[in-house]
Amino acid sequence: MCSATVRHRHQRTDNTKCTSNNRECRASCRSLLVDEPTRGIDVGAKAEIYALLNELTKQGLAILMVSSELSEILAMSDRILVMYQGRLKAELYSENATEKDIMRHLIDHSVIK
Repeated sequence: MCSATVRHRHQRTDNTKCTSNNRECRASCRSLLVDEPTRGIDVGAKAEIYALLNELTKQGLAILMVSSELSEILAMSDRILVMYQGRLKAELYSENATEKDIMRHLIDHSVIK
């Protein structure tokens, strides 16, 4: 099993746990979890991170992104899972999802079955 945290050069050091440069680890990873990857950084740095994430998906890596920015979620996602208090509220596909759809599922407190 591979575990690595990717650090972008524009992120503050205190937000970074570790960076793995191990080639074997990078070659064996098939998925990456990014939690608020662009929080607190400028627009130019966001574009760099988005380009990096898009390149990784083109190479076959699956990326699970956690973000509180709805525009970021809509722009970067193929599939969107809306969660509230640890429960799945909705599964949306980005080609027809809107910020309004996401907010509607957050406000409606029923859980999908």
